Amino acid sequence: MQPGTANRVIRLFYSREQATGRGPLVTAILLWGAMGGLGLPGLAPTFGFTTEMTVDDRVRQWIEELASAKFSTRQFATQNLIAQGVGALPAVEAGLKSSDREVRLRCRRIFRVVRENDFQDRLVRFAADTGSNAHGLPKWQAFRNLAGDSASSRQLFVAMQQEQGSFLEEIQQRSKGIAPLIGRGLTTLNGQRVGQRRKQPSLATLATLLLLVLDCQIDNRDLNDALTLYLFRLDANLRGSPVREPLITLLRHWLPRQEGPSTYMAMHISLRHGIGEARVLAERALSAEAIATERQREKKNGRTYWRHLAVVVLARFGDDRHVAVLTPLLSDSTPTPYGRRQGAQRDVTQMRDIALAALVKLRERKLGDFGFQDVRPHPEQVWDLGTLAFANDRERSRAIANWHRAEQAGNRAPRAP
Repeated sequence: MQPGTANRVIRLFYSREQATGRGPLVTAILLWGAMGGLGLPGLAPTFGFTTEMTVDDRVRQWIEELASAKFSTRQFATQNLIAQGVGALPAVEAGLKSSDREVRLRCRRIFRVVRENDFQDRLVRFAADTGSNAHGLPKWQAFRNLAGDSASSRQLFVAMQQEQGSFLEEIQQRSKGIAPLIGRGLTTLNGQRVGQRRKQPSLATLATLLLLVLDCQIDNRDLNDALTLYLFRLDANLRGSPVREPLITLLRHWLPRQEGPSTYMAMHISLRHGIGEARVLAERALSAEAIATERQREKKNGRTYWRHLAVVVLARFGDDRHVAVLTPLLSDSTPTPYGRRQGAQRDVTQMRDIALAALVKLRERKLGDFGFQDVRPHPEQVWDLGTLAFANDRERSRAIANWHRAEQAGNRAPRAP
């Protein structure tokens, strides 16, 4: 303000008091606003004499205040920038390159907190949503296509984001190709250790790896075998889990892809959790090529360890189409690990015993009509396999002969129109 300005304003106030008809207080307020317009601090912004600071201006000011000598000023600016949210991130990122160490450190903290707050907010909105909006969460569409869009699917996906969010981001970007993703998947599984013991990965982590393998069409044997091993062990955790449904759905897509040594555990998983898609594994295990390979191991070990499981899978999930697959096994006398003790004698269940029981079930006939007595049911393997054993080969041959006669009679019988 120029010298003498204040005196002129005061004289103007007294000279205009009567002419304007306003009271002294109102006029004084207006004149004081004018004084603000002339460069004095005061109420001028309230009355529109100057432009209020924009959001960007305030953000820049708070960034500058991070370098203040006063701790309270730095702290207040930090809190304001965090409260501003993602809108402040561009300026905060620029602050990460500041020459002032205090600014860099605070910007790093602000950036981390804002990103985490935004992530948690998006998770909450996603969990409450019923539409297709992914809310910026990576791989939702791919997961949704595989596991569905139920409440439990969203619950599992939220857990996947919380535990493996950065991994899911890598899967979505695939900027470095598939090989690093396979490496990280193996590290995720093999790195789960508590002291000297290997820790069982969570359901969310296993679901993330299933999504990786399915979405990227990965057939890497090491990763699939390791994943099969952990899935084989998760039975207790999965049975009562609220996210069981979507995880089982992922397994329905994944199990038929397994080959080699993993097939045995994969079929066990299917029987435990009622996954009928394992029929493909059983058909593959009973192919001529697979049987020839397994025969070499059976000669060495003296019995079969997993081929009989393929028969059980078909008994539980198969249909009439599998009668032709199982019929040749009626001449297979390979012993299995199962049997039952009759006094001092132990009757061993053979491959042909399980095959015969499976055929009877697929044709919807009665086990008692084909020599099976005192057979105990089993919730997973259809029957207690030890109770399928025959006392001797004479009874076994008689039962098989009865089967062939029943099949011949059935083939001669007229078909229903």
